[in-house]
Amino acid sequence: KVLGHASGMGEFQWIENAIKKGNELGYEIISASLGSDYAHAGIKNALANYLSNPKCFFIAAAGNDAKETDYPAAWAKEFDNLISVGAIEQDGNYRLKIADYSSSGVVTVVMPGSDILSCFPNGNNYNLSGTSMATPFISALISLCKGINKDFNKDTFLYLIKKHSTSIHDNNLKDGYGFPDFVAIIKELGTMKITTAKPTKKK
Repeated sequence: KVLGHASGMGEFQWIENAIKKGNELGYEIISASLGSDYAHAGIKNALANYLSNPKCFFIAAAGNDAKETDYPAAWAKEFDNLISVGAIEQDGNYRLKIADYSSSGVVTVVMPGSDILSCFPNGNNYNLSGTSMATPFISALISLCKGINKDFNKDTFLYLIKKHSTSIHDNNLKDGYGFPDFVAIIKELGTMKITTAKPTKKK
């Protein structure tokens, strides 16, 4: 957690420091339900260092202004293991559609993001909507996949996501590869042999 407890706001430096600390501690998954219109160079440099390890993943919310994808999610076009998550919801006929608020332009996958039951202090629960609600689903999927096979990496992720996702929109700038089928992904992963991936050399 890097943002202010009450406001949900924070400094770019806090995010940069958190990525560096996660890298230092050997974290292989960082989930970022946050975003900005500004491409902060320090955050990008920290991500480039962190994501040089193909077994590391940074999962980021695409944004909620129905415009261009927020940063850091927008850097998904540059890093295969940076996953930009958009939001889907049901229409009046219970069919899935891109949520009206979900930002687009650089989206890897989409997950349910509207009226998601969320935990609050003192045992309270409320329904919240946003790509920040969709993002943790993908963080959880990657965590499960790593539990099944410790060598799970970005190449494995992209192979399975492309194979086992359903398009929600005819424009992949809005839904990326689509809505992943978790059951099919986990089932196939259990039968796969993965070559151990090594980090690239740091410059």
